[in-house]
Amino acid sequence: MGSGLGWIDYDRDGCPDMYLAQGAPWTGELRPAEGPEDQLFRQRSGRFLNVTDHCGVVDRAYGMGVTVGDFNADGFPDLYVSNFGPNRLFINDGDGTFSDVSAVAGVGYGGYSASSTWFDADSDGLLDLFVANYLQVDVSDYRICHEPATTGAKLAIPCPPWTYPGDPDRFYRNLGDGRFADETVDRGIAAVDAAHGLGVVVGDFDADGDVDLYVANDADLNHLWMNDGEGQFEELGLLAGTAVNADGAREAGMGVAAGDVTGDGLPELFVTNYFAETNTLYRNEGLGFFSDVSSPLGVGGPSRARLGFGTAFLDVDNDDDLDLFIANGHLHDRLSELGREVPYQQPPQLLQFGDGRFEDVSEIAGEPFRNEQLGRGVAVADYDGDGLMDVAVSRLHSTVSLLKNVSSRPGHWLQVGLVGTSTHRDSIGARVAVRTSTGRSVRFRDGSSSYLSTHDSMIHFGLADSESVDAIEVRWPRGQKQEWRGLPCGARVLLVEGLTEVFRLPDR
Repeated sequence: MGSGLGWIDYDRDGCPDMYLAQGAPWTGELRPAEGPEDQLFRQRSGRFLNVTDHCGVVDRAYGMGVTVGDFNADGFPDLYVSNFGPNRLFINDGDGTFSDVSAVAGVGYGGYSASSTWFDADSDGLLDLFVANYLQVDVSDYRICHEPATTGAKLAIPCPPWTYPGDPDRFYRNLGDGRFADETVDRGIAAVDAAHGLGVVVGDFDADGDVDLYVANDADLNHLWMNDGEGQFEELGLLAGTAVNADGAREAGMGVAAGDVTGDGLPELFVTNYFAETNTLYRNEGLGFFSDVSSPLGVGGPSRARLGFGTAFLDVDNDDDLDLFIANGHLHDRLSELGREVPYQQPPQLLQFGDGRFEDVSEIAGEPFRNEQLGRGVAVADYDGDGLMDVAVSRLHSTVSLLKNVSSRPGHWLQVGLVGTSTHRDSIGARVAVRTSTGRSVRFRDGSSSYLSTHDSMIHFGLADSESVDAIEVRWPRGQKQEWRGLPCGARVLLVEGLTEVFRLPDR
């Protein structure tokens, strides 16, 4: 399945650093004594230094997902790492080191976890934790399936996910003292049958002022958890139109992204799926309802011959439109022996938005889009501070791939960081609207998305030809609104809830 990665400015120097979860060959033990450790790289001026040993983030488990969030609101981002085996919570000590507080915090679930996300479910100012789990498998009952090869022999292949029962997702409420309470049942998350969860994203999908959850499930109905404003959740995926595709078929969901593609201020949902399925784009119709617009908006056709994993909405050329990046790669390396002409390694894709639909521009997007690989996690950041969004991709059986954006003639831009005061510090779930002379754009602060990965926390706006920003409006996670006027272009700014001053961050 691969593993993910996350951008984290752990030392607060303004440069996004990178944490990489590591997989490992199966040894028969959930906590192998030997094997590759997760890695933390400190970044400065576009160069990365491995600081894993110094920082104390030692984890040799079978790494899956990476989630970044300041759960104790001390100003330093913390790490939650989901594993096949015990999950780990590393608290940032603020001096360049981390401490493992998994046991004390009570979030070290030892099953098969995939993606997770921080968010404030009940608007108490504390970051809660949602963990999407994949399946229930006992190490003593690991199964191998077989299919007939072209030679007539039985070929051993990995078993499909439905071979094992799904594992219920988990909800942990932040108690405010470094501990969490498992309130999966109390909050309604256990009200549906367990599925095979892989991707998760948060957002206010029905525009009612609280933060909801969406989970991409593998070969199960996708789950849309609507928040009632008090932190209670109801699963409404089928009613809302996000559980299946336009044909009424469930798909093998992998990664997920949310963003305002259509420009109406509401977040659309995008899900990557299995080979011979299409990736699915759900347009937000308002009031919590969605429609599958994959074909008319151009994302269906280019994806049918790919197996998608990590994904992200990003404005690659600062033209004020959200484009799509998708990492691809198959799961089975012996498909040719089964008589199936399906590529194992597959190149990533870039779909550019314009004139109301997406166009696959991968062939002209540069050498990285011609390299076949086993792409998995995707995380975006302007790591070098040039105003263009870059992409990091974790790859199975290979090194991480860092794609530097070298777009020519890009538009103007603005990057916004948020600090909550009455809401939680990270402001996950906030909506930010930028108004210029040419129109209005909306972006969202998410917690974790893609596939097992976390993007940089700075919110990026491409401004096209606009040379100034008339106003920025932030709707904080509790619903209150605040406006700032007269902001510069080509800058990184920090907005603090309740303050009127705009803090300009240093150039990198």
